[in-house]
Amino acid sequence: MTTNFITPPDFVSDPNHTILLVDVDPVDVETLAHLCAGHDESFNIYLFKEGMSELGWYDECVSLADAIIVNTNETELSPAKDQLVSMSKTFHYGPKNFLNNPRGLENFLDYFIQRANERQSQTSSTL
Repeated sequence: MTTNFITPPDFVSDPNHTILLVDVDPVDVETLAHLCAGHDESFNIYLFKEGMSELGWYDECVSLADAIIVNTNETELSPAKDQLVSMSKTFHYGPKNFLNNPRGLENFLDYFIQRANERQSQTSSTL
């Protein structure tokens, strides 16, 4: 399966599960790329981090995403990240916790582990 890692100004129209990663460490993205290479599901993974100024692109990614994963470390994007956390499709990890969002993760890879387990469970139940 092929996973697409997408940065501004690009968009991908594949029907893959679409995820927006906000302020994820580049080393973590590299780890994710290695894990996705052996995964049985394809993803469109949009990457947005501190220092990017393509706000129109970012807004479109928020709309397109099936899931948003936010690193809660304090950065210049923190006000935007705080707004994302109020959305039902947003998961978060890092030092900041949110009472109104129970979708906290130990680290961002937990989302992919949970998704794989859910898919496996669904497949097992249909047999």
